Amino acid sequence: MALSIAELAQDYRETIEQLLAQQTEALQPTVKEHAELITRATFLLRNQSVTFTEYNTHTISLTAMIRDVSPMYVQIFLANKTTSCTCLQSTCRHRVATLFALYQHFSSVQRFVDDWRTPIATERSPAVWRKLAYNQVHAGLQEERSFEGYNLHYAKNRILQNVLRTRPFEREWQALYELFMEMHVMYDIWQMLEETPQRSFHLTRPAFQTLLDDWQANCLTLLESVNQAPRLFATDEFIASIIICARKFISDFSTHTASRLAIYEAVIRFIAPHSFTQEQKQFDHPTTQALTALYTNEGELDAQTLDMDTAMYLLALDATKATAHAEALVDAILPRLPDFIEGLPLFSREERALAIYDLMLTVTLSEEQEAQLFLAFGTAGLRPYSHFLIRKKRYDDWVGLHILHTSSLAYATACGFNDLVKVSPQHALPIYHYYAMQEIEGKSRVHYKNAVRILRAMRTAAKRAGEQNYFNDYINTLQHQHKRLRALQEELEKGSLTL
Repeated sequence: MALSIAELAQDYRETIEQLLAQQTEALQPTVKEHAELITRATFLLRNQSVTFTEYNTHTISLTAMIRDVSPMYVQIFLANKTTSCTCLQSTCRHRVATLFALYQHFSSVQRFVDDWRTPIATERSPAVWRKLAYNQVHAGLQEERSFEGYNLHYAKNRILQNVLRTRPFEREWQALYELFMEMHVMYDIWQMLEETPQRSFHLTRPAFQTLLDDWQANCLTLLESVNQAPRLFATDEFIASIIICARKFISDFSTHTASRLAIYEAVIRFIAPHSFTQEQKQFDHPTTQALTALYTNEGELDAQTLDMDTAMYLLALDATKATAHAEALVDAILPRLPDFIEGLPLFSREERALAIYDLMLTVTLSEEQEAQLFLAFGTAGLRPYSHFLIRKKRYDDWVGLHILHTSSLAYATACGFNDLVKVSPQHALPIYHYYAMQEIEGKSRVHYKNAVRILRAMRTAAKRAGEQNYFNDYINTLQHQHKRLRALQEELEKGSLTL
């Protein structure tokens, strides 16, 4: 090469230092695997196992071969400040050894290793814990594949496993440490997704909501443990850091309101050393004002200024039930509900409508409000409206609704058909007839067998309704009308349907 390795290292000194920091920032000297990685990388360097084979002037990349158990190749892209290795691990001894081989041309590798081995991480402070969480997240999510929906959950768990290796041994500190890491690791992951345009779409995926649900459940369990544990004076600053992180979830993010609010409300309620009134003075936010009004009856709840997700979350709280606040929240939600449903992705509208209906069951609605609710749902409200009709004993309307909006028997079952069969079996007969005719029109033996299964269920409903004679006449008429369908006749005879 026309340019020596020493000259190249000097020219790209800052880049090499950054790449080496990226590789080692998530490594902790107190973790056996991490210490072994640095030791092996140093051994590869001293054993002269790193050989630079190529420098590409077009891509400004340097290739090195590492003589390990099997030969590995490391590429260092100096222009865009990234590295790759044929071992496919995001952090490995091969990359560290290659960077050491460059680093030695302008600084001391031994001094770098000694500084790294200095037990800074043994200091117990929120700043050290915070840096540990940040470093692990940014090192653990370097690869793009970590951000795939199916990988994000496992990436977070892997990061938590790494940080839990340095968990304090004292029992009274362990739950607090786990809660601290759950909060800050999730915050850093969310922030990385938001700040990277090509990754932000993951925030709208179901996989991210699943990740949040798991995180929320873990945090609530840990909050109860911390609340029940003896409170030490030394833990106050760590609890203060957790409270600040909970506030940042409210102020820095705008999506997935229910999950963020649930954690913030639980943090203040379980471990904060002050009330919601004092919290409002320290963190002046519409959410805090609303929670203060609910839990302390101080001030007014201005429901009209709340966004829809916040209003629905507050309506679901036990502190809201059977109060004037519930009426104010309902009055604020219903007029804005049509636009809210319209703005949801198509795949989530029905589930969200069902969840809102279940929420509204906790309050008393007038007939006008009920009509307003279901009109807002539109076609996405078929399931909640079906459950509403059964609850109101409007069985004829339920039958008419499901004959008008054709669907499968499985979907009708999800809409409360089994409940209809139990409370009013005679109303189930037209539905069974409708789905049996759909199967018969398929004109294949598989469809005929499905039709017979439906007719067996219809026979049970007819027997419970005391309509044995009607059902026998129905089966005879069915056989007569389709006497030319030999396969159907055979299946009907096998079914022994008459009562």
